[in-house]
Amino acid sequence: MSGSDTVFGHTVSDLQTNVDVTGQYITGTLKYVSTGSLPTTWGAGNFLAFDLSDNDFDGFTSVKVGLNPSQSSGLVEIINDPDKNGACKITDKNTQKFVIEATTDGGFTHRREYDLSGLVVESE
Repeated sequence: MSGSDTVFGHTVSDLQTNVDVTGQYITGTLKYVSTGSLPTTWGAGNFLAFDLSDNDFDGFTSVKVGLNPSQSSGLVEIINDPDKNGACKITDKNTQKFVIEATTDGGFTHRREYDLSGLVVESE
């Protein structure tokens, strides 16, 4: 996502900078957010924005994303989401993993977990 893209009314540049995915590691800086729709719903804190719209979902009956462990939302189905972007509240970068779980037409589930420990999380 570019810094000018928006997710839940926040520009990506207001949420994060220099976020990069290399292998199974996500690095970059998550800004502290205390106003707007995300903190109103989930409380103030650090949010990781994502965009999976460039992926090919052909042959999948389900694609879920989220954090493990999650504070309450668990993995969320996005296969029918028109923009396939979102944001997750990071409460403990050292124990949480960003997860993508995709299930094929044949019922086989592919699961990929991304390590978040390399993120810098800013405080108030």
